[in-house]
Order: sequence, then structure tokens, then C-alpha cells
Amino acid sequence: MLTSLSIGLFNPKKTDRTITREVLISKNASHNAGAFVKNILPEESIKPIQAEAAALRTWFYQNTLPWGDDAVRLLPVAQWDKFTDEMRGRLDELNSLFDNFCSNYEQHRDKAIMQLGAMANLADYPPLGEVRGKFHVKVAYHPMPDSRDFRLDDMPEEAIAQIRAETDLRVADATNEARNDLYRRLADRLQHIIARMVEANKKREGTRIHASLIGNLRELCELIPNLNVTKDDELEKLRVRAMQEIGGYDIEEVRDNADVRAELKSKAEDILAAMGFGGGSNAAQQAA
Repeated sequence: MLTSLSIGLFNPKKTDRTITREVLISKNASHNAGAFVKNILPEESIKPIQAEAAALRTWFYQNTLPWGDDAVRLLPVAQWDKFTDEMRGRLDELNSLFDNFCSNYEQHRDKAIMQLGAMANLADYPPLGEVRGKFHVKVAYHPMPDSRDFRLDDMPEEAIAQIRAETDLRVADATNEARNDLYRRLADRLQHIIARMVEANKKREGTRIHASLIGNLRELCELIPNLNVTKDDELEKLRVRAMQEIGGYDIEEVRDNADVRAELKSKAEDILAAMGFGGGSNAAQQAA
């Protein structure tokens, strides 16, 4: 199954040509030296929507795999129930934020006008119906391309065969890239752990090591089985090893104990080496 996500937001910023011209003239600058962009809404009114939209995009990419381009992603069947259940909740939350913003649009507008002072311009504010139309979020699901479904009566059989072959090749390439993406994600998590351990050991005190350092690796390891569409045995072995050797670390011990940090760093490096980073040759190295 393929899926795509579309999110639209109202832009709370506006380039003010009049003020831009005034500034450029007062500073004796050329007409293309810059532009003055003003906030036509209070930041606190739109930030929750922007944050929720960004979180939805991040979650969408984390729970799907690349497929040709960023507009369409691969959603494995094993991930379907969990993905669609959580997606419904996230869509409801974002749409609720849209509605709440629009319910208070006039108050947000009036507050911004007070903040802008002489820079305020009522022409910057479209009517409520237009503003609501700027907000949208949509998830779509599409069938996987299948060369066997390609039919066109008037096309020569040789051309049809070529198109089918090209379709099969694109599917194979995209499937391989989806597999490689999981190797890269796992390697990124391990490399981040190593980098934080190196940084922590250079500092005598005040090192900030968040619980998410191990938590993000653990979440990825829990997610990989549903995203491993090629049933790659090597990836599964690496996932299990990372979960067993690193996933159980207590973050407080990591923060407080230099020996624990050294041990954690060593284990992460060993798993990376097994993936082909820093030595060795295997499927993961080919995926890099």
C-alpha cells in the first residue's frame, strides 16, 4: 500500500512593501537589498498548529518508507492497523486545532493589530471563510503499481511489455530503497549515541543526556518488524542485537557513570561495525 500526506496552513507572515520601501530609502539601500516581513497574527495563536503539523509529518515519515519521492510513501500491510488508528487520532487533533483557531480568529486579528501599531493593515486579513480554507490535512492511500494490471488495447504488445518491465524495475528499486532506509535509520541512531558519549566524556560536568537517546533507538527497534517489507534476516538480527545490548540501558546510569558510557559507546560501535561501518562487508554496507 502507498500513502501520501498533505497539510496546508494559513501563513501568519506578510511582506509589507510600503515599510520595505521606507526602510530601504532611509538606509540608502538598493531595491533588492531586503524585505520587511511582519507577523500579522500573535505567535502563540498559530504555534500549536505549526507544532502539531510538524509532529504529524515527522510521525508519518517515521512510520512509512520511501517510495520513489517524498510525496508518496510505502505503508507495509503489517503496519496498516496501527498506522490508520493513530492517524485518525492525529487528524482529529489537528482539525480540532484548526477549528479552535478559526473560532478565535477575530480575537487573534485584533490582538495582532494592537501589537503592530502603525504597521497594521486590515487588508492583510482575509475573511474567516478564506482563512479556514487555507487549513487542511489529508491522508490518501493508493494501491501498489502492478505491471500485470497494465492494459491498453491499441498499444503494440512490444510497447506494453517494455512498460511492464520498467514498472517492475521501478517497484524493485523502490523496495530496495525502502529496505536501505531502515539500515540508515538504525545506523543514525547508533551514531548519535556514540557522538553523545564522546561529547559527554569530554565534559567534566553539566552533560545533558536525554532519555530519548535510548528511547528513540528502542522505538525504532520496535517499529522495524512492521516496516521490514523484504523480511531481511540481517536487519532483524541487527535490530534484536541493538535492542538487547543497548535498549535496556538506564539513562541515569549513563549520565552518572563514565564506565557505563564507555561500555555503551563500545557496544554501539560494534553493532555499526557489523553493519559495515568501520569494517566488514555485508548487506548493510551495501545499503549505506
